[in-house]
Amino acid sequence: MPDANLALISVAGTYAAAEIENALDNGLNAFVFSDNVPKEEEVRLKKKAHEKGLLVMGPDCGTGLIGGIPLAFTNVIRPGNISIVGASGTGIQEVSTIIDRLGGGVTHAIGTGGRDLSDEVGAITMKDTLLALAEHDPTEVIVVISKPPAKEVRDEVVTLLHGIDKPVVAVFLGENPTAHEGEVYFAHTLEETAHLAVALSQGKSIEAEIPKPQVEKDAKLEGKVIKGLYSGGTLANEGGMLISEALDLGGVIKEEGYVLRAHGHEILDLGDDLYTQGRPHPMIDPEIRVQKIKETAQEDSTGIILLDVVLGYGAADMAETLAPVIEEVLAEATKATRSLHIVGTIVGTKNDPQDFDTAKKALEKAGMHVTDSNAQAVDYSLQLLGKHITANAKTQKAYQGEKIELPAANENIIAFLNQNQKSSISALLISMNRSKNSVVDPFNLIGNQLLVAM
Repeated sequence: MPDANLALISVAGTYAAAEIENALDNGLNAFVFSDNVPKEEEVRLKKKAHEKGLLVMGPDCGTGLIGGIPLAFTNVIRPGNISIVGASGTGIQEVSTIIDRLGGGVTHAIGTGGRDLSDEVGAITMKDTLLALAEHDPTEVIVVISKPPAKEVRDEVVTLLHGIDKPVVAVFLGENPTAHEGEVYFAHTLEETAHLAVALSQGKSIEAEIPKPQVEKDAKLEGKVIKGLYSGGTLANEGGMLISEALDLGGVIKEEGYVLRAHGHEILDLGDDLYTQGRPHPMIDPEIRVQKIKETAQEDSTGIILLDVVLGYGAADMAETLAPVIEEVLAEATKATRSLHIVGTIVGTKNDPQDFDTAKKALEKAGMHVTDSNAQAVDYSLQLLGKHITANAKTQKAYQGEKIELPAANENIIAFLNQNQKSSISALLISMNRSKNSVVDPFNLIGNQLLVAM
């Protein structure tokens, strides 16, 4: 396919490295939905891509937006002057949908795969993308998102950010920053990231207050705990981080799908590799989450169940599926005279296929308390227990560190990002039934630009 410039790879991890290599050898950027790819293969292939002036987005890359074209789990976002690069899938979705709802817009959202900022990988894809975005004229504000990174790699990325002549908003989950430095603005939550990006993109003050939920403590929840059942890994990490900070639980973990498991409080990432081997991702098939909601609601220790409901391309109509389950378990709790709250957020926009307003009405009618962000859902849950999110007040200070001269961005990557019309991006889809059971559904591209080879 001579017109293709991007390979979308959704095969079992066992076969993914060979397909990535084949794509690179044919001059194609690679968007890799596949997970369970050995880290040493990721390192080798990303180094090869760097040498060739190509991007490997992934492995385990769930979200991408290239010049307005959505790849995999992506929402319908208005175009604008913000671009995102993230070692995170639902983190990109949470930030981009809040940007949309605040009136801002996004040109590119480049997923790197969750391990890109590890010591071994060294942020190869993130660094190459940032250098190209620094020279991408339509991008006036850059957003960086990462699950907890390796410290040395994180510091290298931040040094690079200070060399970019554009405002940058950065959120490294697990950090509670105390200051913005120069033109790099550090956020505590994904919601704050979106608010900062929109303010900067519109030339407004970054001091505006972010709405916070207000709810009285529920005395009937004495001795009860919060249990999160997330489909999104980054949202689960953020939820675990915020609860751990507020309750002093010692930080997040990565253990059998759990990101938090302390003093009875649990946050479970149902999109973890443990749950997607041989079965669809929970955003595609809600069966495992329905099962977990019913089980968790029956546990005597459960006082609050935290959920994320992700809309957009590739995702099932989760609100339609979960609403009757929520109604059922709340009715059973009432009958048993137990206090049970179900709290969550909808990651989506009014233009998503599932429709944000319809989803919100269905979930609220079922009895779920719906908030405007994951951070607000966590804060609401903590307030029910008499606690709240703790965020540091930030000062603005000059950057005192090393300011580097940026290396030249690769011309091929710049050209790829400059193809910002839907008609100018063509993709080759490499997908097999032995993937995450997600063959074509996750790749709902707008229009007819997808060239499929099966």
